[in-house]
Amino acid sequence: MVTETQSLMWLKEIIQIRSVLGNEKEVVDYLKGILESEGITTYEEVVLDAENNRSQLVVTLKDEKESDKVLGFTGHLDVVPVGDEAWEYDPFSGYETDGKIYGRGSTDMKSGVMAILVSLINLKQSGKPFSGTLKLLFTAGEESAGIGAEQLVNQGYANDLTALVTAEPALNYVFNAEKGALWIECRTTGKTAHGSTPEEGVNAIDHMLAFIQRFRERIDFSQYTDELLGTATCSLNVLQGGDATNVVPDSCIVQFDMRTVPTLEHSFILETIREISTELESEIEEFKFTYNILTNLSVVNTPFEDAFVQLVLKARTDIAAEQPGPLGYSGYTDAAQFIKTNPSLPIVISGPGSFVSHQTNEYVAINDYLNAIRIYDRIINDYLEVTDN
Repeated sequence: MVTETQSLMWLKEIIQIRSVLGNEKEVVDYLKGILESEGITTYEEVVLDAENNRSQLVVTLKDEKESDKVLGFTGHLDVVPVGDEAWEYDPFSGYETDGKIYGRGSTDMKSGVMAILVSLINLKQSGKPFSGTLKLLFTAGEESAGIGAEQLVNQGYANDLTALVTAEPALNYVFNAEKGALWIECRTTGKTAHGSTPEEGVNAIDHMLAFIQRFRERIDFSQYTDELLGTATCSLNVLQGGDATNVVPDSCIVQFDMRTVPTLEHSFILETIREISTELESEIEEFKFTYNILTNLSVVNTPFEDAFVQLVLKARTDIAAEQPGPLGYSGYTDAAQFIKTNPSLPIVISGPGSFVSHQTNEYVAINDYLNAIRIYDRIINDYLEVTDN
């Protein structure tokens, strides 16, 4: 078994790698070094973008026993920027104090990455026979709409999975559902003119405002709720238009971040956008509108009664404490990509770290991290039926 001291050292060292929305290959190389030092060579590096130093890693352990079970664990290697606010500790130091390890990515989600790697090594070191395959999928670009997981899915790396744990920060609670994500970029195109003669131009901002108003009138996101996931949301987070106070703008761009629940279909939203565009083209002279889908990730929802969900819950209860019932994750994870291989694939989100992702002074509690390893060990033992020699 990997010692606590060793597992903490590995975590600190991986936090020190600056994989800010890229440079995942350096993390992959670090993980490969650990695997090889433990005599594990059953891995494959998958290049996402060689020019920008982006790679992914798929690691497998397979026993000689005949079994179709393939237990997957996934974690992403990229982290978000540190931001402009000053940190109390160097964000790439992996500094330890008061039972916590600080650093960008400490909670989101290098502690989850290292916990699942340690559990795979624990299985290997035990030498105990098991039934099936353990597969770790370390992804790049999760913070960029899951582009790395999408590549792995498209190349068939997830086709054989029979269950999946996403090691995102969750205080080691077990989440069996997550909201969908639909990001849309809309553009209106007009005609420039001098600000003193606006009638000579076509104001793209005015046209965009007409679309925004109609869209909000047509879909009230607050009316779409789910007992587990809460209420659907739509946030207008980008608005770009105009170059100067005295120039009529000929272009306006907005980007919406929509988080959805099962009762709000993405196809309905997209059809509504098309309908509004058609209406405004007939109502407003020279109205020109286009849109582009930036992200389209479905809701993930594994029934709470599913045998795998219950197995993971028991592992958590035995190691940590009980949780009150089913839980829904408000953000998206790579699970939304992996479920494309099999809509009925049992997926849970459960990992170390509190909800301080993307914040200044991000940290992970050491006890959470160590408990995650213990929980993953138990999940592996129970699902793959690990037995004594």
